[in-house]
Amino acid sequence: MRAEEYDWIIYHVICDEKTCTADEICEKSDFSREQVEESLARLIKTHLVECRDDRYRVCSLEEFLITSQMNQDPFSDIFIENGVVKVKNTEKQDEEKSLDDMRSQE
Repeated sequence: MRAEEYDWIIYHVICDEKTCTADEICEKSDFSREQVEESLARLIKTHLVECRDDRYRVCSLEEFLITSQMNQDPFSDIFIENGVVKVKNTEKQDEEKSLDDMRSQE
């Protein structure tokens, strides 16, 4: 079976259950823990599934679109991680740039 087929089945197991653990997904799908974990990693990476407190859930269409757009915008300082909106740490980058500028002037 191809990776996409595992992902499709696991995605629908999560849809049916609303939220579930990796162990529950293994039981419902009859896939090995390794197959389930690899699939979950792909589903999370593509913003289709989210994990909180070891429970997986399907992201809504709105969450998928917003998260994908925010995380791929090179000019945005805002990103979403594990369902939390965060701001990239630009202060540290600015401090490092200032130090580099001061060093180059010496």
